[in-house]
Amino acid sequence: MYIGSSDYGAVGCLYPASGKEVWTSNVGGSPWSSPAVTGAHVFTGVAGTVGYGIDHKGSFVCLDRQTGEMIWRYPFPQIRDSFVYGVGASPGTSGEMVFFGGIDGTFYAFRTR
Repeated sequence: MYIGSSDYGAVGCLYPASGKEVWTSNVGGSPWSSPAVTGAHVFTGVAGTVGYGIDHKGSFVCLDRQTGEMIWRYPFPQIRDSFVYGVGASPGTSGEMVFFGGIDGTFYAFRTR
């Protein structure tokens, strides 16, 4: 099971039957949405905030499904006059592509490999 923690700025992998932690990965911001999981990767959007007590940076990340190691990170710039930026929507996958909407109103698509 894969789950995000907003205040900790992390995504974790847990055994569903026991709740025991497999790994936790710092994603640098608030992973508000449900991640998309493929055979090898976990994809999640990360919301960044301006003026929040914890330093959060908006981005979209790809994690190794087995280890939680960050494979790549796509950073988002802050949105002028906005408290949040980055990604708040759940991603989806099809074939070798991952799709998601950004808080900036743009639809994004990346290769999963």
